[in-house]
Amino acid sequence: QHALIDGIPEGIVLTDQEGKISFLNQRARELLNVGDSGIVGVDFLGALKTLGLEVDQDALSNGHNFESSISGSEQNRRIAFHSRANFNELGEESGRVFIC
Repeated sequence: QHALIDGIPEGIVLTDQEGKISFLNQRARELLNVGDSGIVGVDFLGALKTLGLEVDQDALSNGHNFESSISGSEQNRRIAFHSRANFNELGEESGRVFIC
């Protein structure tokens, strides 16, 4: 399942109910410039702030779309995030899906 997600052109970040990163596809790693570091298991909001992204916490937790800027030595860029709830097989919310 993750191999399929890894191959799509959009960045995908999956979080658990506590907001901790459970998966990032290759494109999300490139956009966020995190490589294969130990970011899985880290709080997504905290990780974005550490990366220098301005984050609207209400938008992040309530499923609203938001944009943020990231500055780096190479260039400045804006990243748009689209957030949706992720549900388990029982229909219970099990985390969030972020598309960037």
